[in-house]
Amino acid sequence: MSLVTGATAEVDSATLQIDGTGGAGISAGVRLFQGRILSTGNGAVEINAEATGPGPDVKIESTNNMIGGASSNSPFTINADSHDWANLQVQSTGDLTIQPRTAATTIGLGGGAGTLNLDDTERTFLGTASIPSPSAIRPAAPARSISKP
Repeated sequence: MSLVTGATAEVDSATLQIDGTGGAGISAGVRLFQGRILSTGNGAVEINAEATGPGPDVKIESTNNMIGGASSNSPFTINADSHDWANLQVQSTGDLTIQPRTAATTIGLGGGAGTLNLDDTERTFLGTASIPSPSAIRPAAPARSISKP
């Protein structure tokens, strides 16, 4: 599923589920190229992405990419084993969960080892929906997810 050049998927109080599997020409399962996934209320947003080739499950490129929005109270969940993010802005007062799509995928933060890795630059994209540093992740958190407390 691609949202390109101003394309928007938007929800208010319902649940928005985006399931993307890569296809011919674009292997990313979900791709934003100047695209937006918005919530103007508290409707949950779940993004499930799977690449079909060597590319990442989620690819965010170019500029003006947004997940959430200024008035978003929504919880967001991203289920993917890999990503390639550039110029992403995430805004929401709701929880953000980034978790592997498959159980064998490892997680890394801030340059740490892991297939699903958020480096320090990518973590700055998360804005108001930031996730904790590795040392702040509570042991009681689910073993396969990283969530904003």
